[in-house]
Amino acid sequence: MRYIDLHRQSAVRAVLLKSPQIALRLLAASVISRDGLWLARPEMQGSARHEATASSIVAGKASGVFAAEQSEVRMLLGLSGVGYLTAAEYGSVNLPKLFAKLLTLPDDDVLRVLTFLMAETLPAGSEAVEILGHLLAVDMREWWTPDEAFLDLLRDKPAINAMLAELAGKQAAHIHVAKTAAVQKGAIRHCLAGTGGRTKVEGWLPRYLGFPMQSYTKRKGLRAVDNWNAVKKLFS
Repeated sequence: MRYIDLHRQSAVRAVLLKSPQIALRLLAASVISRDGLWLARPEMQGSARHEATASSIVAGKASGVFAAEQSEVRMLLGLSGVGYLTAAEYGSVNLPKLFAKLLTLPDDDVLRVLTFLMAETLPAGSEAVEILGHLLAVDMREWWTPDEAFLDLLRDKPAINAMLAELAGKQAAHIHVAKTAAVQKGAIRHCLAGTGGRTKVEGWLPRYLGFPMQSYTKRKGLRAVDNWNAVKKLFS
């Protein structure tokens, strides 16, 4: 039977090469159902080490956009439930049934499903994120605003002082350079809120969040910076 199975599979896959539209639909069904050789998994944002980080992500504009599309794709495919499409328990999504549904959908809808699956399984901190941020000209000011989680997680005093210089000027940063990180972060909060005698700063984006990421110090070791530097010549 193995002999027969392999010959039949060889013939089917050779003919499948001429039918990309069918292949794309079966690919989507295989990824979602986790049937056969596919084992895709989502980027589990809820598993962030810090609760404040997870809460910040959930509250963000991008998460709302993603969740809305997730719900619409589920409806498009006739799948009940909520949550990630690629995290379903094995066997809970029937491949033949889903494949049959996809065969009824136009190409634009199938591409929408595949696009969503790629977005759902995009690894945080990966080279792919850096490349896509560049190719898609992602402006983080549209998706992020300073919050307490970001400020609370800051630990690097030289970086904090450099951020304060961006917001309040070099003189103010120099005055605070010897003060504790907590005091300097307090000054940053005043700049962002327009309190404490500070002029409110709108649209501030830390260098860490831009595409490409930039550093506040000369020290090496920022993974996103290294990832982009390793591949940027391919995408210039």
